[in-house]
Amino acid sequence: MKKNLLVQIKDNAGGIPTNIITRIFEPYFTTKNQSQGTGIGLYMSREIINKSMNGEINTKNMTFDYQGKSYEGALFEIIIPIN
Repeated sequence: MKKNLLVQIKDNAGGIPTNIITRIFEPYFTTKNQSQGTGIGLYMSREIINKSMNGEINTKNMTFDYQGKSYEGALFEIIIPIN
């Protein structure tokens, strides 16, 4: 039976704009001023997870409830196969 480690990270910051969500793992893609960001962090994270750990990282926007309140934000999922 195949087993995976699943790590989910949620935020409540309103999500990632739909016009850029498909690009956030691209090298050098950033929404910041060039002096503030290189756009390499999420790209390198994906490279390490995919190539070194044979896993995957994905993201999507979602709505979730917490303590009776509804929030919108991004969900990042990291899936790593374990033996």
